[in-house]
Amino acid sequence: MESLGTDEKRLAIEAIATLCYVKRSMVELLLKPAGVPEDVFGGLLYKRDETGKLLSKRAIAPLILAACENRAQTRSVVRRIVEIAASWSSFHLAKDEYAARATVHKARELLDIVQNNGST
Repeated sequence: MESLGTDEKRLAIEAIATLCYVKRSMVELLLKPAGVPEDVFGGLLYKRDETGKLLSKRAIAPLILAACENRAQTRSVVRRIVEIAASWSSFHLAKDEYAARATVHKARELLDIVQNNGST
């Protein structure tokens, strides 16, 4: 499999941060279906920063992706998150529906570009 692009990683981070407002929903509807092992995200869900605040989904997303890239069996997680985002329709789960819709639109465009480049 080809190495994952920066655009895919950015989009996967955006999907993790915007599609679900509640972390548990994010786990059940995005991370688990994408193949992220529980030992990767489990400790991060309740991790706190140096001020004692829980880390946001946007803050834990790069940590999750980095951990997955270091494991051979989870290297396709970024692509899978983008694919799930492209078919997302549960906008009521997002804090900002417009941001979630924009993320889905970007995911669809990116997958279309990847598929068109792969078929030429």
